[in-house]
Amino acid sequence: QNQPLQGKQMQMIDAERSDSAAKCDHGLVPSHYHWKSHREILDTYMNQCKVFLQAFVDEFDGAGGDFLAAYHATKEKYVGVWKDFGKMSFVVSFLLACGTSKVLEGNTRIARKYAALSCYFEMYVEVDLLNTR
Repeated sequence: QNQPLQGKQMQMIDAERSDSAAKCDHGLVPSHYHWKSHREILDTYMNQCKVFLQAFVDEFDGAGGDFLAAYHATKEKYVGVWKDFGKMSFVVSFLLACGTSKVLEGNTRIARKYAALSCYFEMYVEVDLLNTR
């Protein structure tokens, strides 16, 4: 049941990009930084998000799909991601891109998981970071 965020999904982030031919990542918006001129900053930024998301998913799966348990298990160690609007936006975008890829592959079970996680993080951003709900 525990599906690590590796393989094809992580390749979307790790893939080299060129200015002339962008690969379609199904809506993934990695950052406001330009890929070439801020590569080191972007790599660090995205790695923090990937490590956070993997830890959250591990806790989520280990708790039988309990969002609050996963939140409490990760909130202190990953406060730098939880409280950063840009990083949380990246997490949402990444999950949506992964879910879209899974739909296109015909794997709706995993796509639903990505959609549920994305929805949770979207609501977190709206409630805790933006205070709009």
